[in-house]
Order: sequence, then structure tokens, then C-alpha cells
Amino acid sequence: MAELIKFLLGPEEGLKREFLEKEKQELLKTYPDLEIHNYYPADTEEDDLIRVLYDSSLFATHRLIIIRHYEDVSKDSKTNSDLVEFLKSPTDDVTIFVLSLTASTFTMSQKVLSLIDTKKQVVMFYELYENQKRDWIIKYFKENELYITNDGVEELLEMVDNNTEDMRHSTENLTIYLKAKGYTKVTSNEISSFLQHTKQEDSNTLFEYVATKNLASTLACLQSILLENKQASVPIVSTLLMRFRQLESLKEEIASGESFDTALSNVKIIKTNDFMFSSLNRKKDKDAMRMANRNYNSEEIKNTIKLLLDADNVLKALQTDLIASALEYYMTLIIKKGKKTTLNTGLFNSAII
Repeated sequence: MAELIKFLLGPEEGLKREFLEKEKQELLKTYPDLEIHNYYPADTEEDDLIRVLYDSSLFATHRLIIIRHYEDVSKDSKTNSDLVEFLKSPTDDVTIFVLSLTASTFTMSQKVLSLIDTKKQVVMFYELYENQKRDWIIKYFKENELYITNDGVEELLEMVDNNTEDMRHSTENLTIYLKAKGYTKVTSNEISSFLQHTKQEDSNTLFEYVATKNLASTLACLQSILLENKQASVPIVSTLLMRFRQLESLKEEIASGESFDTALSNVKIIKTNDFMFSSLNRKKDKDAMRMANRNYNSEEIKNTIKLLLDADNVLKALQTDLIASALEYYMTLIIKKGKKTTLNTGLFNSAII
């Protein structure tokens, strides 16, 4: 009965979702009255999981419990101790799927691992290789009665991540746009037109401007992001911090004797925790890193990382109406060699609440 629990691990959310949906449909064939629970460890009381695991339903003969964001669960957490308790004494009226973005069992509780068969109960969902992404895109457009050219595929690959969930979202929006325009053939021109039509600035495009050291464009992009979402300050700082740490790693690789391209392929991006990594794959990300490597020396990068750590602390405690000004201040410092000028973060201390 312990085999009624499976761990779906890895960053490939699209294939993971398809796998989960297929399993759910199989359960529905056997249990038409299937009851489904989504459990989020960070958003629930500590005793909720054990209650959900053991509380039989009054209206269903079987329950499907989906534990999400397991990558955020520590090894010694109540969630893991509840899973251990259940695995030692499981019931046959429940099927459990545990979802994690981490593509490794290394971060899992050893007590949990000792109670499962990892060959049967752990399913890995890795990011797609470049040729797999190409095949996925071509197949998707064919299914939607659209023909995409090679240059169209290349253009689309630059705007999507390896994750089929993100790819599906981007291609669905593109398909709606193209069909509304009456297109049956997709080239790079149509995709460029779509991008101009739907262009939105985000933390990654902000880094592209920061990489060029163009202060005016950086501040304009920042303003655009904050107009769209006033709560974007935290992801802005997090993304820039991640990028500059990545840039620091790139510099170290090059200093050790690696060529730029080899160093770039070795660089990793920390995504959600210390154990999950994703390589740089998109051309525009590589181009931005190439530009940043050209424009920032090692000392500037270290200073920038310190500034962003400082910004993270300041912005979290700052009054909302001063966040935009504070971010502009930090962007200016970063582009002006990453050093503090006559301005000082103490300017904001009186506004911290």
C-alpha cells in the first residue's frame, strides 16, 4: 500500500502536469467519486497533513492528495514526519503525489527515502534538450494546423524556457494571435510582430539593460515594471542578485582559463533552492551575460552583489511610496561602477516602518 505514494521531482512542470493528469484520469475510472485535495505545506497548519492523510471521506471511496512545493520542505519538518508516520502505517483509500521542482532525492528526508522504493516511486522530470524543445514546438503548431519555419522555431526558442509548461503558455498565446490575424505559416517575422504586440518588461529584461550600463533605458524599464506591478521590487532584486552571482561565477571560470563559451555553459542559475540548478539556454540570456561580462569587472560585480543584498533588506522595510525612488537609487549605483556615491541608504532610514 505504501506504493500508493509517488514523488514527482524535477523542473519540467509541463510533462509533470500531463503525467499527473493521466494518473488522475486512471483513478477516476476506478473511483468515479474520487475526492481531490491539494496540500501546500507553507500555507497550512502543521497538523493539517496528518489529518488529511488519515481522515476518510464520508462521500468518496478514494482520495487523491497532491502535496505541492515539496522543494520548500526541510528534512526535519512536520510534513516529513507526517509522511513517515503514514508510510509506516498507510491506508488503502488514498493515493498521494508529492511534487517538487528539485531534480534530486538528495534534499529529501532519509527517513522518507528508507520507506519507499525509489525506482518505482520516484519519477524524474528533467528539462528538455534543445532538440526536444524543437520537436515539441513543431508538433504543437502542427496539431493546431499551423506550419512553423526553421527561423520561426529559432525565434521562438529564444523567448521560451526549457519547461513545457512555459512553452505551452507562450505558444498558446502566439497561436491565438496568429489565428486571429489569419496566418497559417509562422516565420520569425510573425513571432517578432507578436512580441512587439505583447511586449512586457520584467526582471530579466531589466538585467539586459543593466548589462549594457545604459542608465536611461534601465530606469525606463524599471518604471514600466513598477507601473505594471507595484509589488515587483522583491523579484527585481532577487533576479538581479541571481544574475550577478551568476556573472561572478562566469568571471571565475574565465579566470581559471576557460573560454567564454565553455565558461558560460558551466554557469548555473540557482532557481528555488540551493540544490536545484538550470543552465543558461536562451540566446537572449547568453547575450545579456556576454554584455555584462564585457561591461563589469570583478570588483564591480562584488560591489553590486553587496548593494543588492543591502537593497533587499532596505526595500522589505521601506514605505511603499518610496520603493520606486529607492530602486532608482540602487540601479544608479550599480551602473555607476557599483559604488556608493554621496547618496547613502541612510536617506531611507527615516521612512522605514
